[in-house]
Amino acid sequence: MNKKDKIRLMNTKVLPHQKAAGALFAFSGLDGTVDFDNQLVGSVMEEDYGFGLHITSPAYMSLWCDNRYSHPFEVTQRVIVSDAISYTVSKPDTAQPGEIRFIMVDDRTVLGQTTADFPVFCRNGNSPQATTSSEDNKTVLSNDGTSAVLLTRKSPAGIIFAFSMSLAGQAEAEERARKALDLDVEAEFDRKKEFFDTLPTPQTDDPLLAETYYKAMSVMKSMVYSPTGKAETRWTTPDRMPHKKMWLWDSAFHAIGMQHISPQLAREAIEAVFAYQEEDGFIPHMMAPGYSSEVIQPPTLGWAAMELLTKDTENEDREFLGRIVGSLEKFIRWVLEHRAKRDGDSLGWSIRKRYSFPLCRSGETGMDNTPRFDCTDDAESVDIIAFVIQEIEMLEKMCEILSRTMPADMQEKRQSLIETLQTRFWNEDEKFFYDRYHDGDFIRVKTAAAFTPLFAGAATDEQAAAMVEHLQNPREFWTHFPVPSTAISEPAYTKDYWRGPTWINYNYLVMQGLKRYGFSGLAEELRRRTISEIARWYQSEGILFELYDAEGEVSPEHLKHRARILLSRPRCLVSGAVKDFGWTAALFVHLVSGNC
Repeated sequence: MNKKDKIRLMNTKVLPHQKAAGALFAFSGLDGTVDFDNQLVGSVMEEDYGFGLHITSPAYMSLWCDNRYSHPFEVTQRVIVSDAISYTVSKPDTAQPGEIRFIMVDDRTVLGQTTADFPVFCRNGNSPQATTSSEDNKTVLSNDGTSAVLLTRKSPAGIIFAFSMSLAGQAEAEERARKALDLDVEAEFDRKKEFFDTLPTPQTDDPLLAETYYKAMSVMKSMVYSPTGKAETRWTTPDRMPHKKMWLWDSAFHAIGMQHISPQLAREAIEAVFAYQEEDGFIPHMMAPGYSSEVIQPPTLGWAAMELLTKDTENEDREFLGRIVGSLEKFIRWVLEHRAKRDGDSLGWSIRKRYSFPLCRSGETGMDNTPRFDCTDDAESVDIIAFVIQEIEMLEKMCEILSRTMPADMQEKRQSLIETLQTRFWNEDEKFFYDRYHDGDFIRVKTAAAFTPLFAGAATDEQAAAMVEHLQNPREFWTHFPVPSTAISEPAYTKDYWRGPTWINYNYLVMQGLKRYGFSGLAEELRRRTISEIARWYQSEGILFELYDAEGEVSPEHLKHRARILLSRPRCLVSGAVKDFGWTAALFVHLVSGNC
């Protein structure tokens, strides 16, 4: 490829066009208000052109356009993004192709256009309370307290349709649908595409990476809620369905990617989490209007905030840090007090009892079913210590920027924890960081959590070099797609959630640690392999998944999800890996933009 061709490719926008069962379709808080308790989220059907529609209540409906004839149609062009989808369809003997379009015009309404050969249908779920009534140009659905109305009208382009739902009754749903039916479909579709014109150009000459980049941007857009509940700013969620709520460390990773859409949006994602902080400093791992969980997640908000700082927004950054620095200190102190072990000399996560939560016992770690705690409910942990060390360092940097005095006891605590990590958790015989049982024995299970001391700058140079040897060992962590969450040499290794598959957020933490200790070339190699594998599976499946097979053999679609399929989810969402996942999208954008 010559230089001229490379420049042309790097400045070409390649909008996503991979049709993917389960891909999410939702209205974004970037475009208007999203009602957390009364919203419509769609997921693309495997067959036909349309969606399963997931509503806050148990109601499940579907909306689709179907070919009424048996002879084949050709799809010649697609645009498939998180809030606007277009298919160009034609019969082999037809000169004029037609369009099928779906557009999320607000948080409860889909506007669309189709050809006469692909009429639009809607259908209720399987609830015994579901009812359907139809008349000319109108279909009314009722299901578990949810009403929905589909209206249609003929136009020179074919059929224009609008579908809207409401928990307040048929009248409101019909009113919203009638307003949408008067909109210009072409103009609304173009308005959705304008989002991509505002984005930075992806720094790649690979058209697949460029398309995956825009797919990731589209996924990030779908993750954004408007201000709701305690959050007076916009906030983010991992995937809108099935998680829906805001999560602590997910939001930290989201912010890192969101800065490529808007630095202000990234700052808001972090401030929204702090808005749920309690008076004593506690921050729940999961939160939403009217809801807060009782456990935490890895303390990463201060680190993420510092990742956002640029010379271009220096004044805004100082104001931002001034708003959060006190809250960050309170959270660190809460963790130091409430997760203390050995009279405060060490730290450990809150682990749920084995008989109560056998498949999700270590949610605080973020590594829900890691084998690290298969045999204990009480442990001292490498990663919580490393994350706290990192957060105290970020607090010190914030104080320096803001010309504040760093609390002396926090500086002393950081140094004490570093010494603890380097001595108590380092197995000199195996040259590896291990957790400890409450009686002091090592928990000899090698997982990606052992690399967090590098991320925090808490390992000695010799320890870091030894850990890099483990990382590069193809029998442990240097697999087809590094870094497996559990080393493939471990008896506990499986292709099940945090017991083996690769997670993009941990890959990013490992890259950060490698750079910190001078292994920049290896960090770059991990960056390259990470974005390449995400793009490969996007090209194959059309999805940015929650987790990936470390050996590169099994589609994320078929990886296990904590040893079971969640049958309570709608069928199109049942999967080993959650589809169109937030931090995968956010970190892919950040990595393609040259960061690691």
